[in-house]
Amino acid sequence: MGAPLKQAQNLVGLLEEWAKWQGNYSEKLSYPSKSAGFCPGGYVSKTFDEMADESDAAVCKIIDCAIDDLPPVYSAALYRRYLAVTFRFPRVSYIDALAEAHARLLVSLPAKGVVV
Repeated sequence: MGAPLKQAQNLVGLLEEWAKWQGNYSEKLSYPSKSAGFCPGGYVSKTFDEMADESDAAVCKIIDCAIDDLPPVYSAALYRRYLAVTFRFPRVSYIDALAEAHARLLVSLPAKGVVV
């Protein structure tokens, strides 16, 4: 399997994770569920799963910013493909716009620190 094909598959996987993150996103407007204080059992750190979830959320935020940086026609193609949101742009093929959006993200995401 060639490197460009592997990168494209990795990018699609990242964008699918981004789409799931978009579906689960909600702003927290309330007080935290836990209060600051002492833990009687000693020092309690975050579990590996909690740290992995935070890392995944940070990557999704970076991807979201990279998509926002794209010209509107390319970000609309990504929103259509991964979030089923429809935009209309005359004289632009959806397939061409999606391919160009993927190509631009393959360049911009590594510059933002996301390994593709």
